[in-house]
Amino acid sequence: MQLFLKFLLIPTTLILLIATYLHPISAITQDLGRHIKTGEIITTTHSVPKTNLYSYTYPGFPFINHHWGSEVLFYLTYQATGFTGTLLLTFCASLLAFLLVYFYALKSSGSSLLALSLVSFLSLGILFERTDVRPEAFSFLFLAFFITILFKNRKTPTKWIYALIPLELLWTNTHVYFIIGIVVIGLFFIDNLWNVILNEVKNPKRSFVSLRMAKEGFQQLNSRTVQQFLPLLTVLSCSILISLLNPNGLSGLLYPFHVFQNYGYQIEENQNIFFLWNYSQKRTIAFFWVYVVLLFVTLTFRTKQTKPIDWFLFITFTCLGISAIRNMPLLIFATFIPLTYHLSALLSPVIESSAKQNEAISKQSNNRAMKQWILISCLLLLFLWQINYVFTNKPVGFSTPTGASQGVDFLQKHHIKGPIFNNFDIGSYLIFRLYPQEKVFVDGRPEAYPAEFFQNIYIPMQLDPILFEKRDEKYQFNTIFFSHTDQTPWAKQFLQKITKNKKWQIVYLDDTVIILTKNASVKPLSLHKYPIDPSLSLSSLYKLFSFFQTIEDENKQREVLQQIIEKYPTDCGALGQLLQTIPQNDPVIPIYQARYIANCQ
Repeated sequence: MQLFLKFLLIPTTLILLIATYLHPISAITQDLGRHIKTGEIITTTHSVPKTNLYSYTYPGFPFINHHWGSEVLFYLTYQATGFTGTLLLTFCASLLAFLLVYFYALKSSGSSLLALSLVSFLSLGILFERTDVRPEAFSFLFLAFFITILFKNRKTPTKWIYALIPLELLWTNTHVYFIIGIVVIGLFFIDNLWNVILNEVKNPKRSFVSLRMAKEGFQQLNSRTVQQFLPLLTVLSCSILISLLNPNGLSGLLYPFHVFQNYGYQIEENQNIFFLWNYSQKRTIAFFWVYVVLLFVTLTFRTKQTKPIDWFLFITFTCLGISAIRNMPLLIFATFIPLTYHLSALLSPVIESSAKQNEAISKQSNNRAMKQWILISCLLLLFLWQINYVFTNKPVGFSTPTGASQGVDFLQKHHIKGPIFNNFDIGSYLIFRLYPQEKVFVDGRPEAYPAEFFQNIYIPMQLDPILFEKRDEKYQFNTIFFSHTDQTPWAKQFLQKITKNKKWQIVYLDDTVIILTKNASVKPLSLHKYPIDPSLSLSSLYKLFSFFQTIEDENKQREVLQQIIEKYPTDCGALGQLLQTIPQNDPVIPIYQARYIANCQ
């Protein structure tokens, strides 16, 4: 049976894992371009920039860059293999990170394939939230290395524990999550010290360690006992010290503790999951809560068998995951091993039976076998359901969406110059394509600008046309390059006003960006005559619809919806929207109503 399960459940898990991570880059217009450009600067100048190079608004503002190592890797990979290479780089890092904890749990004594597969299913449902090409992929890999080595050392002391010191040095210069490595070592050290005290206390009758017992334990520590936790103490101390070896020294080491003190612009990835659930009810948040509840229940039912480190990891990384959605994957790599181990022990009475039981109680064995097959069938159905969802929402492949590339091509072809006013979402891509010839107004790094810049300048000038005019007088904008997929209230209000401002002429529009300029030599574009490309994908058509909805152009809204329905006759979203916008005396209304009732109700 175990051999059969290996050939059934392990490949299914791997298929879901690959499908989760191997998909076209979706953040090409966000941070990736800036990462590649910064990597280029570091490689050519052999120094890490410490100020905001890319903006003409605050060019000298100090900036601590903890992911410079990732940026160098991205640049070198991009130079050699293009965007496909950067996708494969982070795919391999994420794949290896998951496989490290997966196969460690698989080899651990007492771990069953059914428990392992259930935990894997929930884990991949959470990891689906953060699968794009980002430096944090390397943090997930480092965390997986730390967790597996530390659990191995806890079971049997190993010299591999000292490998954490150079790994921490690499982590410090790769991503801001490096502080997690120090935290994890610290948690394992406390766990180790706790166990030493318990072992030294004479005849403890309770698992609870009172202050008196702790004091007695410390008094009885001898050289042999100290040697048990000395390696972890050494690794912890050296990891803290070696983290000072970053371009900013002590400021860089302390940066994770105050990074949000100068954060004037809130972005989705840093929002807590309660806020995001009320806002969007993300599927990954539901997976997160199921995983947390399962972990808590499992540890509670196995309280006598759990170790302090199991609870330390659960509490620490659950709190981190709740505090920001970007932290949710950390919970997986930190707790996958203990959850699988203890869940296997809880499920063993249901899915296993001894040889004596098989001989003595055949009927009971048959019932257990039936329960096992029911569990297997349910797991397989869950995997197929999730695989279908992944393929539907993020198709597997290596292609690179055009994003804003055609918009930048248009700028260069028509020699449209700056200064450019752009929004937050598109700045990093403009840096990638235009720096150093052009600098941006803002980019996707809130920490690289004063907090008051966003609160007193960036947001108000989009809400108030008069304030925009004042900033225009100061900076002498010649071009507006704006990502109209920006869903913030200020972006929508700005688009409504600026598209009607006769001082600015629209010269370009696609499913991602709109370009306006004061340059009279460029032929203006009439939005009323803007042709809807029938070859556009469904998501691109919906982006255009959202734009025309923002600027309140009902005719173009209907035109886009009709194009969607022509390509996708049963699309419920387009049918519902069209029925709301089309004139009630239109003779096609009964046709759309019948189709909507037949397919959408």
